[in-house]
Amino acid sequence: MPFPQGVPDPGFIASAASYSDTDPTVDSAVNAAMAKLTGCNVGSTCSLNTYAGANADQKCQAWFAAVNLELRAQGYCAGQHEAGQTDEIAVGNTGCAGKWYGYHVCNYGGPLVVWNPGARRGWWKISPAYCP
Repeated sequence: MPFPQGVPDPGFIASAASYSDTDPTVDSAVNAAMAKLTGCNVGSTCSLNTYAGANADQKCQAWFAAVNLELRAQGYCAGQHEAGQTDEIAVGNTGCAGKWYGYHVCNYGGPLVVWNPGARRGWWKISPAYCP
């Protein structure tokens, strides 16, 4: 399931900005998906220049889409707050109304993979009214 699009600010009902308040299972799944897609070892310097796009922003957006699709294929909820626009992915393993963990998985300066724990960005929950 992708992240529901168009959730307004009042639709976000809980959050934790702490990078250490995370789910190790989700962290590992994100790293494993990125390693599978790139063939790179977790923690290595890994270029994303093979991804489609004329510049780093476009390559990062193609990368986000690929990682999200891989995570969804493994049964995770994964997407972006604004598909094709925002600079992080959101991943959950407890359904749409559960916790969504944020990950900045692309370094636009490369573009390069950003692995966990460096990619980690807290979590949030959305109102079930926005979940299918």
